[in-house]
Amino acid sequence: MLRKNSLSFGMTLIEMMIVLAIVVVLATLALSIANGPLLDIRLRKSADLIQTEWTKLRIKAMEDGHLYCFRSTLGGEKFQVDKILDVHFTAGVTDKNNASLNSERQRQIGTESLDYDDLTEEDFFLQSPQTNQKSTINKSQLPETCFFADSYVEPDVRAGYYTKMMTQGDGQGQIGYDGIYWSAPVFFYPDGTTSTATFLLKNDIGKCMEVHLRGLTGVTTKSSLSLPDNYRGSLNARNGRHSETREK
Repeated sequence: MLRKNSLSFGMTLIEMMIVLAIVVVLATLALSIANGPLLDIRLRKSADLIQTEWTKLRIKAMEDGHLYCFRSTLGGEKFQVDKILDVHFTAGVTDKNNASLNSERQRQIGTESLDYDDLTEEDFFLQSPQTNQKSTINKSQLPETCFFADSYVEPDVRAGYYTKMMTQGDGQGQIGYDGIYWSAPVFFYPDGTTSTATFLLKNDIGKCMEVHLRGLTGVTTKSSLSLPDNYRGSLNARNGRHSETREK
């Protein structure tokens, strides 16, 4: 009686490793393909977030008679809003030479009155980022994988009055108390006007979008999403001047 040779159909360790490697490669490719559209959505959401924030600040400034300032980290995803006390625009300061007019404005605005003698220079001028905690009313950040790559805020006389010598170099930012490079401030005035500004947003795969603010009308717009090689804006989309300082 002849014995039939038994055949083994088991996988060797090398074969299993090859199969696992193929699975990992396919999974990585699938994740990369799916991740691209998700990052694009987050970048568009970031632009919408900044537009919404700017619109809210303009309305808030007109409603309560205060001056507001928007600043962002360059190379990072954080931004903050400060409220600035200023007797030229704020209705809630007691003017000893014209108390009746001030009282009328105070009733209209509903703000608490202050005495000029209690005010200091710090009440009038914008402080270094994150050192003036009392006036900071909002801190937030962009969605994950998105960051502020660059910005340009058009200089004007009013902004120069409030910022004094806070900007340095090209006049478009400063090193804050926290050691982070912050953008030049964007102002929102009670008369409905704003600074004229452009902010460049990018994501981790290099896509970019611009968000614009028109100073005379306060209207916000945004560009279409593009790759750095196709970017036609006025800022540095390819590398980003401050990408090397991006927060981890």
